[in-house]
Amino acid sequence: MMTAARPGHSSHPALVLPVLGLVGVIGTLMQTMVLPLLPQMPGIFGVSPSAASWIATSTMLVGAIGAPLFGWLGDRFGLRGMIVLAMALLAVGSLLAAVSDRLWLMLLGRVLQGFAVGTIGLSMALLRQIWGPERLPMAVGFMSGTIGIGASLGVPLAGVIVEIGSWRTIFWIVGVLAGLTAALIMVFVPGAKPLSRKRFDFIGALGLGLVLMLLMLPLTMLADGSLSMMHGALLMGAGFVILSLWALFEVRLPQPFVDIRLFRLPVIAGSQFVAVMLGFSFITNFMGTITVTQMPVGPDAGLGLSVLGTGLVHLPASLVSIITPTLAGMLLRVRGARVAVLVGLGAAALSCVGRMIFLTDPVMVAIAGMFSSGALNFAFAALPVALMMAAPIDQQGSVNGVNLLCRQVGSSSGSVICGVLIASLIDFNGISGAGAFHAMFGLSLICSLAALAVVARSFPKV
Repeated sequence: MMTAARPGHSSHPALVLPVLGLVGVIGTLMQTMVLPLLPQMPGIFGVSPSAASWIATSTMLVGAIGAPLFGWLGDRFGLRGMIVLAMALLAVGSLLAAVSDRLWLMLLGRVLQGFAVGTIGLSMALLRQIWGPERLPMAVGFMSGTIGIGASLGVPLAGVIVEIGSWRTIFWIVGVLAGLTAALIMVFVPGAKPLSRKRFDFIGALGLGLVLMLLMLPLTMLADGSLSMMHGALLMGAGFVILSLWALFEVRLPQPFVDIRLFRLPVIAGSQFVAVMLGFSFITNFMGTITVTQMPVGPDAGLGLSVLGTGLVHLPASLVSIITPTLAGMLLRVRGARVAVLVGLGAAALSCVGRMIFLTDPVMVAIAGMFSSGALNFAFAALPVALMMAAPIDQQGSVNGVNLLCRQVGSSSGSVICGVLIASLIDFNGISGAGAFHAMFGLSLICSLAALAVVARSFPKV
């Protein structure tokens, strides 16, 4: 049975949630703002497109490994300290990327930035400790929604910043904001006494890192064509074998790095599955919008817009992402997590139909993207509440870290599949049909419906 931690105290309690919300937005912005720049990076650094793709891949891999690691460290040594450390690494990494003139220096900066991925899970776990369960739904709903806010704002902000400055300006801005945010956390956010006294499971952590490398690295390399399908399948097969051995090892330990026994709880297992499906749907809709806006105009699909134009089309999705976490929090307090997640997933499924239809009109593309983004962010905001209410209080950080990892796995899988569909069905130098978008948004529809079924079956009625 869970027991609440003793609440922390702040001289400015009204600023705690906005400061932690800023952490979530900045941590997500650093992932998405670089995406519109990727086509320019081979020319900037004089490397191949495959080599330049590591600018995005390195951050994603480190984030997937770092989220559960920082979650465990937060449970053991203090959640606030790990948030500050992650923000400091993000600031240093951003500054290195801003001054980089070689690819290796850019990659070093992006690796350091990747540790900020876990800050949202750490922030939600900290709120659970310092505020207790009664204020959790609204606060955690808002924090989880910052993932969508940061992801949606990244593209339009990058377009505007590049127009008035340069690609380096993006990293300077993120670096300064990260440093200021670290300072704000130390001043306004109270700490909480660590509740875990577990010894560090080095073999478990190392094994999880190896599994993630073997599963996610082939996905990213398949997406850019730098790995054959056969070699990718072999690596991923080895990853699944090691994953099975790792799970057997972890379940036998009294103090494991990831407590596999918690997955016996339907809510926790279901939440992780839903996170994978949401991650897949989110990246599919995100890449679908960028692709349809930048591809040449055609009778069935294509808008032929610039990076700035892409940002403007994406702007309604960014704005609705700011509103939906609050709406989700209101429904969470009245009807609970199960109903809130079901509403978000149901709306996401319906929006996929509109996304498959509207592919030639910028206004309708923007509206369809807005509804899709709003629905997914609504579900994103509500999901962690169900997870955290079921997890032990001394494992909040690690459980949230695994949930973020599941989102990354879903996003990586979606990125690969979308990349294959785009490469095989879309000609950026000519006119293309709508087949790629029907496939992408159709898969997103399937993911939403699958998650809907799991939530209906595994989440308790309140």
